[in-house]
Parts: sequence; structure tokens; C-alpha cells
Amino acid sequence: MIARDEAPVSVTTMRVQADDPVRLLGPAVDCYLDAIGFAADRTVSRATKHAIDEAGQILGLAGADAWPTLRSHLIQIAANGHDSTKALGQAYGYEGSLAGARDPVAVIDHRLDLTRDASRTSGPLPWLPGIPSQLQSHPAWGPYLEARYTLTEELASQTHEAVSDQTPGWARDLPELDPRLVDDIRLWRAAHTIPDTDQRPTGPVHWATKERQAQRELDERLEIAEASIREWAPRIIDTVPTLAGDPRLPALATKLATLDHNGYNAHRILQTAAQKGPVPDDHPADALGYRITHVAEHMRPASSSWETYDVTPEIADHLAHPERYELPHSPTPSDRSPSIGF
Repeated sequence: MIARDEAPVSVTTMRVQADDPVRLLGPAVDCYLDAIGFAADRTVSRATKHAIDEAGQILGLAGADAWPTLRSHLIQIAANGHDSTKALGQAYGYEGSLAGARDPVAVIDHRLDLTRDASRTSGPLPWLPGIPSQLQSHPAWGPYLEARYTLTEELASQTHEAVSDQTPGWARDLPELDPRLVDDIRLWRAAHTIPDTDQRPTGPVHWATKERQAQRELDERLEIAEASIREWAPRIIDTVPTLAGDPRLPALATKLATLDHNGYNAHRILQTAAQKGPVPDDHPADALGYRITHVAEHMRPASSSWETYDVTPEIADHLAHPERYELPHSPTPSDRSPSIGF
């Protein structure tokens, strides 16, 4: 709802946003990728596209929802001078059965590495494919794609060099990070149009080979950046193995490290939160973080040796220093109530 707020924006703000490379990079990346796919489809021969469609029919893939995406990627591979049907056969027969896959075509598409098979040159960003060789020499598409490439590269450079005095929303729950790491994550988020409301440092998981590799490298740099993350991330994974690789794991580790620093039994809080049942598949780290906050609200920081019993500080002080408190006067026999007969 907030992202779709239609409140009026001043002309000054609109002009600033129109020139902001952080806002422009994501659409530029999308246009670059779409242009390559469109140009490849218009350039590759009908015979090649027919061979791809026939292979898809034989393998039983052509009717799947993800087939148009896989077909487009195969056409891009063909536009780079590779045998697309051979690439499809290799991806289909790759290690691991497709029988248990929810979307086999999406799995096959994931196995294709477009940065390697669909381009002989590097892309404007490390995880993007370059311009296929047949399109580079095309009289119409070559200059257009080269301009798209240059624009994406320039916006990426400007985004990386942009200076901001504000701490990004995704970094507010994390310890102070190396500015270079913050800049690299800002570039990643801008290129993938990750909204500020998404508190995961690197956003949703990407499965394309090069993209997943780049995302994992950023996540690993986050874990290495701070001792608290290095200490608590393995404990979280040992407790809830499904959180391995979750982009919000560093923030969750920082939350537990902060609780531990403030005197809470963070390990016990983690165990209690995990015992409340399996975490959902959607945003599992955030779900566990909510449980941890709820559990911590009902616990007090550890006080001396009484943390095991969750007693209040007043009772703990009373038990530790009984001489400070005057015990109530014990009643004498004459003060007692009369016997009721037995």
C-alpha cells in the first residue's frame, strides 16, 4: 500500500527522481535484457527456432508455464553461435532427476548459464550476459544494443559512486559495515529494483547461475563483516537448518547478538522461538525474528545467577541479600486464632 501511495509529488522531487541513477538502473537493466531477447528472436533463423520448438515438444516441455522464458534463453544461445538444442539436452540430462521438481522447465532454465552460453563478452554487470555475437555485427540491432549496454554500465557506475548520508533501511538492524560493502549491496538492490520496504539486504533469492553466485558472495561478505554475525549465524542454522542461505540471516544474527549483549539468554530465546513450530516458507528469517522478539518481551535480562528462574530483580536482590529486608513478626501463640475443635 505504501509503495502505491498516489500522494502528489512536487516538481522538484520528480526532477530529482528522474535523474537519480539508483532509480534508473533497474529499468535500464530490464530494457537491456528485453532488448537482447527481442533482437535474438528477430535475428535467429526460422529453422533454428523450429528445432527448439520441436525439441521442447519431444521432451514434453513446450506446454509448461516457464517454456516461453526457456525458449527465449535458448534462442539467445543460438544467437551466440552455439547449438541451442544441444544445450537444452545437456541441461535436461544434468545431474539430478526432474521427477520431483515442481516446475521442471524452470529447473532446466536455471541450469543454463546465459553469461557463458549466450555471450562471448562480459555484460555491463558481472551477472548480466553480454551482447550475443550475431547481434553485435547486425547493422540495426548492434548499435542499439551497444547503446543499451553503455547506458546500463554508466548508470551502474554512477550508482556505485553515489554518496548518501542516510543509513539504508536494510542496514539499520546490522552493525556498522564497510562502506564498500554497503555500496556493492546498494548497486545490487538498484539493479534488481528491490524496494526500500524489503529489509533483506540482497532481496529475494535469484537462481540464475551468475546472479546466485553474486548474491551469495554479498551474503558471505555480510556474514564475515561482523563477529556477531559470524558467531550467531551458525547457531541459527544449527537450530533451524532451513534458514541456511536466507538473505535476512545477518539481521537475525545481529538481533540475537544484541539481546546477548544486553544481558538476555539469547541462546535460550532462540531455542524457545524455534520450538514454537516450523517457520513458514515465505520470509522464514523474519518470521523467526518476530518470534524471538515476542519471546524476549516475556523474559527479563539475566540477573546474577538467578537467570534460570526468570525471577524479577527485586526477588533476586532479596534472595541474594536477605539482611536488607526485615522479616515479618512471627505471631505468638496468644495471637493465633482460637482452635476450631480439631
